Amino acid sequence: MGDQHERGMGAECQAMMAKIQEVKARLQVMGATLVKLVAEMNTAGATQKAGAVEKPVAAVINELAVQRMDMRSTMMGMHAVMRAHAMRHVNSRTTTGATQVMFDCPLVKMGGQQGRTPHPTGEEKWEHH
Repeated sequence: MGDQHERGMGAECQAMMAKIQEVKARLQVMGATLVKLVAEMNTAGATQKAGAVEKPVAAVINELAVQRMDMRSTMMGMHAVMRAHAMRHVNSRTTTGATQVMFDCPLVKMGGQQGRTPHPTGEEKWEHH
């Protein structure tokens, strides 16, 4: 029973990591979309035509709003799933070796330096992403 549960948790841990990687990939696409729209907005600002900036500015604002709502929904959903995943680890501690399985979980390991990037200002600060 214990080994079967541990194998099940390992597969669940990997599925959770795959979901996190999907979200990271979506964030990359969202970032690229914003970079493109902002570049278009900045280029439009260089022209002297009246009203040339309004449409690109509106596109940037609309994209930001859509991305914000999408990510809020995604993060709220993932929070609940990840919390349930962690509770299954906690509840499995009575199983032989389950504590080690928990510490081998890539989500638990992610709490360290993995997934962190230096602060954009270059200061000795760290922001968790």
